[in-house]
Amino acid sequence: MKILLSWLREFVPFDKEPRELATDLSLLGFAVDAITSDGNETVFEIDVTTNRPDALSHYGLAREVAARYGLPFPSLATPAGEPNKARPRARRKDAMVEIVAADLCGRYSARLIRGVEVKPSPEWLVRRLELVGVRSINNVADATNYVLMAYGHPMHAFDLDRLQGGRIIVRRAASGEQFTTLDSVCRTLTSNDLVIADAGRAVALAGGMGGLDTEISPATKNVLLESAWFDPVAVRSVCCRRPHDLAPKEQVCLLIPGKPDALIRAAQVRLLQFQDQIAGALGVTGERIRKRKSRALGRLRALMGAGHETALPATERT
Repeated sequence: MKILLSWLREFVPFDKEPRELATDLSLLGFAVDAITSDGNETVFEIDVTTNRPDALSHYGLAREVAARYGLPFPSLATPAGEPNKARPRARRKDAMVEIVAADLCGRYSARLIRGVEVKPSPEWLVRRLELVGVRSINNVADATNYVLMAYGHPMHAFDLDRLQGGRIIVRRAASGEQFTTLDSVCRTLTSNDLVIADAGRAVALAGGMGGLDTEISPATKNVLLESAWFDPVAVRSVCCRRPHDLAPKEQVCLLIPGKPDALIRAAQVRLLQFQDQIAGALGVTGERIRKRKSRALGRLRALMGAGHETALPATERT
């Protein structure tokens, strides 16, 4: 993945030269394959192994840099200030979130932004995305990609007014269900695919690609922002069946088990800040959230034998 030196320094103010930093990152297990310069920017090409998905972002690598040099590191709560616009509470009719495939979706959070202006992104944002290999689309889509590169959590933006029934349903696809992705390709789904749907049809492949029917366009005025955790095995299965045109392997790795809710929320709030800055908004609603209840504690107790009344006689204990 590509990492910008200036972006790292926004999280951790260190003064090491690029070559010294590259050597130290390699010693930490992050091989630096190349260092290039583009104008005043230094770009690192870094090989992040699959067992370190937490480092697949500027925030993640900045944490490693801070630990290496003994520097303070900002907590996830540091950037999480809400936008200054009015924030009415989410109304029941605004958007409803339902998780049907609870075994494949641990958390789904939706925030609504009203009164956005879709337009080209500012030049600094376009340049920064291009330097890390991401094509600029528009200010709303670019904001989601920017936060992905910054914090390592993939998100998606839907045109709220094109969601049938104002509903979000996380479910398995029906066998043979048809779905047109953002690249205008009509795909035939299987019951193994996890989709985001509205009241009438699938509108996105979870962790893969959004749908053409609800894409952000110049006519978009109201946006639903998705921040969720999907089962990485299910997402990888989707991507393996469509290896060339859906989520890259890095995005699958980002959907790691046990991802803290703090990161999911911090990424979403940072995205709201960006939308406020570059797309404008008349109002941001409160959070619509659904979470799967954790069964981890119950399973741990079962494995440990906790709760059993039977005990060995004192003479048989060792």
